[in-house]
Amino acid sequence: MSGYGRIAESYMCAMAELDLRPDVVTYSSVINAYVKDSESKGSLQRAETLFATMESLYHQGDTKMRPTVVTYTTLIHALARCNSTEAVAKAEKLLDVVERTAGEDQDQFRVQSAIPNAIYNAVIGAWCRENEPDRAGELLVRMLENLHSKKLNAEPSTIMFNTVIGAYGRSKKAGVAVKVKGLLSKMQKHGMKFNDETSRRLQLVFKEKDVGCIDACLPREATQHQERPTKREHKIRVDAEYTFKTELESLVSSGELSSLQKAEEALLESIEKYESDGNLLKPNQVHVAIVLDGWAKHLHPEKAESLLELMEDKPWLQPDIVCYSIIIKAWVQSRSSGYVQRVENIMDRLESKRVKPDLILYSSVIDAFAKSDDKRYARKAEDLLMKMETNEDFKPNVVVYTSVISGLVKSGSIKRAETMLKKLQNVTSDLDAIPFITVIDALATSDYPDSPQRAEALLYRMENIWKAGNGGKLNLDSVTYNTVIGIWASRSNRIQGAVYRADDILRRMEINGIKPDYMTFNSVIDAWAKSKEENAPERVTELLEEMETRFANGEKDTKPDAVIYASVIDTLVASKADRSPFTAEKLLRRMEEKYKAGDETMQPDARCYTSLIDIWANSNSRVAADRIEDLLKRMDALYQMGDDSMSPDIITYAAVVRSLSRCADKSSAAKRAYELICQLERIYHNSEENPDLDRCNLILDVMFKSLTFQKDIDDAESLREAIIQLKIT
Repeated sequence: MSGYGRIAESYMCAMAELDLRPDVVTYSSVINAYVKDSESKGSLQRAETLFATMESLYHQGDTKMRPTVVTYTTLIHALARCNSTEAVAKAEKLLDVVERTAGEDQDQFRVQSAIPNAIYNAVIGAWCRENEPDRAGELLVRMLENLHSKKLNAEPSTIMFNTVIGAYGRSKKAGVAVKVKGLLSKMQKHGMKFNDETSRRLQLVFKEKDVGCIDACLPREATQHQERPTKREHKIRVDAEYTFKTELESLVSSGELSSLQKAEEALLESIEKYESDGNLLKPNQVHVAIVLDGWAKHLHPEKAESLLELMEDKPWLQPDIVCYSIIIKAWVQSRSSGYVQRVENIMDRLESKRVKPDLILYSSVIDAFAKSDDKRYARKAEDLLMKMETNEDFKPNVVVYTSVISGLVKSGSIKRAETMLKKLQNVTSDLDAIPFITVIDALATSDYPDSPQRAEALLYRMENIWKAGNGGKLNLDSVTYNTVIGIWASRSNRIQGAVYRADDILRRMEINGIKPDYMTFNSVIDAWAKSKEENAPERVTELLEEMETRFANGEKDTKPDAVIYASVIDTLVASKADRSPFTAEKLLRRMEEKYKAGDETMQPDARCYTSLIDIWANSNSRVAADRIEDLLKRMDALYQMGDDSMSPDIITYAAVVRSLSRCADKSSAAKRAYELICQLERIYHNSEENPDLDRCNLILDVMFKSLTFQKDIDDAESLREAIIQLKIT
């Protein structure tokens, strides 16, 4: 691991040079690398320096650089391992900061719900190794006081007390026995459990090994042993349990199903031996959890649950919260039929056993309920969340709220999801964008008349949180803006002013420092294309030119393609402005030039040519017929070169015939129309495709009416007969 801290820091420096601002996660990762590299000279000192830099940046106003519990834990553990009184003192000083911060600002440590006991263990163990049991004892007392006052919920364990008692036993300082009695009294007052190891360590304190004196220190139930296990027997038992644990881990970690089966067989055999002849090896929850986890990873939750049921039948081997959590997680990961019902059943059994659920278990169950296709479970997930909110030991975090919101959205309860999102915002400021995006995406596919307004209101809330600097992990991005713009765009032909809302959001993006991309412009152009606004042609043309300019200036994700051009041309087609045909054809020429230059994304399709033919056909321009003929020839040339998609269809021919009806030379126009009808007949005769007959007949009727403009021309009758024959065909 040598040198990894230095390498990690070099990457962090490179981020700064690329204008990528390192955050608390970046600094914490580098500190962790230095800590793991602590055997290298100066690594720990460098980790401390980086930590000091984080604190300095935070105190200077950079709220995103506030060290987290993870950062403190990493450094405290490193200092506690230094075998130096000075280092342990630094570790305790950091622990003081963690206690103070957690007590004053619960939001900062909401994810962890409490200061991890591992931090206290590290510092207490370090003081004991430095032969300073008094300092370790003071920490234990402080933990108890904080727990009793509900200021913090880190709870000292019997192992911690045993560690301190053992340190007192090794100490040669005066008054040790009195201090230990005081410590035991506090243990008893707070309901701490005593075990055989407590008795053994007390013997180190009372050198005379006076059983009566020891018994006086312990509660009555702890002294009522018919036979006390000897030190040797205790060691044998502990060694046996550890050896068995190692054997099970070795079998399960191999990843082989056969090895896992052997591990289960060994576990069941040990349980049977213990019950039959009081075997010295007593299997415990840790042993069972190893095998349970193995079945969970092999996606065999039914096997794991069978083992759980075996535990539930044995009073001396009742499953703990870890075992139940493994089973629930196994069912959730399996996604097998009925897994949600299995999770619900296990949750009911857990509560009947009065096993107290923790944050992790609640999170797993809520996640399972939220992902269920059964809409009833979304409400059950919400009920569990409300139950967590009344829990004194821990509160639901952002992940839990997000799961419930996702479940409500999936069940179609979008309004309830919006209400839950408001509650989340009131509970914590440590938000990310996921719950907001979940609801916005749901509104995008909903039929609510006010979906655009509600989606934009959520976007406003995101913007306000982000601007106030309370966003935490909440980041604005183009995807969210594009979604809201898309919602407005989809209603632009139904809601008055919708297109202006979409356009306004586009400009707000830039104000907030979010660069619009291809999808942004495509959605706004689509909104204008669907609207009936008079200025639509001018606006879509402006947006297209803006995309071209941005792309030329290096914004690669704003490159327009044939889809964008086609949308703009369609908008011009719908316009009655005199210059629209000329503008549209100019755009088509530009597409052709770019495609010929090698840009395959700019390949025009038949729709572009047909739309342009249609706009010329509807215009009053004297050059319309010539322009249409030219477009038809260009389509045919591309078709003859092998581009099958450029084959003119009946809509194309109808537009051409309609334009011919307006020509001054009626006789020539009629002859040309007759040629086109015959050509259309040959196309359909040689084609394997079956055209939409109703659509074809409707268009042919339009052509027929258009070509009755001159009753006395020679080919008028034969032309009408050709159309009728084509309809019959």
